[in-house]
Amino acid sequence: MKSKSLVFLLPLFLFTTSCCFYEDDVIDTEPFVDNVADRTIVVYMVGNNSLSSYCKPNIDSIASGIAKSDYRANVLVYEDSKRNRDEADGSDYYSILWDIRRDEKGNVVIEEVWREFAQQSTQPKIMSEVLNKAYDLYPSKEKGLILWSHASGWLPSPDYQTSAVAHSPKLKSFGPDGDDYMEIWDVREALENIPKLDFLCFDACLMANVETIYELKDVADYIVASPTEIWGAGFPYQTVMEPFGQESLNLQKVCEKFMDYYKYRGATISLIKTEGLRDLAMEYKNIHPQFIDQPFYKFSYIQQFGRYVTSSSDFRDIFFDMYDTADKLLSDDIGVETSKQDIMEGLNRRIADVVVFTDHTDSFSTIPLNMSSGLSIYIPSEKSPEKYLSAYSELLWYKDVYEN
Repeated sequence: MKSKSLVFLLPLFLFTTSCCFYEDDVIDTEPFVDNVADRTIVVYMVGNNSLSSYCKPNIDSIASGIAKSDYRANVLVYEDSKRNRDEADGSDYYSILWDIRRDEKGNVVIEEVWREFAQQSTQPKIMSEVLNKAYDLYPSKEKGLILWSHASGWLPSPDYQTSAVAHSPKLKSFGPDGDDYMEIWDVREALENIPKLDFLCFDACLMANVETIYELKDVADYIVASPTEIWGAGFPYQTVMEPFGQESLNLQKVCEKFMDYYKYRGATISLIKTEGLRDLAMEYKNIHPQFIDQPFYKFSYIQQFGRYVTSSSDFRDIFFDMYDTADKLLSDDIGVETSKQDIMEGLNRRIADVVVFTDHTDSFSTIPLNMSSGLSIYIPSEKSPEKYLSAYSELLWYKDVYEN
């Protein structure tokens, strides 16, 4: 293994400032594992796309966050980005695993652990291999994963094959790495082949939808994600790394720091406990057959989290608030034995069992955010593109709620 380190010197006196430099020499090294670390966090950074320019600033931001706290976690960044390709000789480029830590002198070091020639980081087999290797090299009691890239919830990738004709929007599930995308069931497949995670965090857009969360309910105890898109700069690692690395993991504090950073620009965030998702699915299974037929245009009265971007990238009428969907589509007169109020109270309890923390600003970009239960949901209808319906029918949520 080769080592190239970026060192952040922590301030020694009140009026000194931190600085950094690259070491030009490349030496053989072994992974440095903090024996007191109770947690290993991997940031899986798929940046071989239009987000490439954010890779280095986010890595530096992670280092800055570690420098500000007494850290008790191993932090690794797997970076697959255009800058690695551009810096490599010829057409090949590298995927690099970085170890970001304090050394014995208290300096924050960004050290290369290993590198691989060009590989498709959005292939389930590659993702599993990378994560298993990282967690094996840095063993710990707790394991966390941050998936960093583009995403569009459960929506199928452009490569998804169906008989649907044209006019469906250009989609971008998780990724891409170059032109290669991951369907959400590909992400599940990859994560099913690693040790179960204590937490999974999406630094990626639109992933706090019940379909995605349900697909991943067995791979992590907690999931942090946003019902809306996330700004290109992503999570403010210079502040959120502190609660990620505390002796007692504080995911709510991660969410609070995220919202504090974006409070003037707009954001949503949810902390989801996966344990209650099966019960939530059964609750919704009993509710949705009672939805009254509504003209499609009335869907606009339901709280949405998707914005219109361009004619080829339209997330409207896809990501509706889960609670508001039921509230708007259930008749006020359900029947004698029960009432709409009873049904909504039951759904609210199930959502509250799952969404242990959520917050939102008054708006995000062009979207007014009048409310948010913390989870979005899709409403299949006669207006749904065939490509959507075909992909939706492959999801675990659809199989448990609409088929079984």
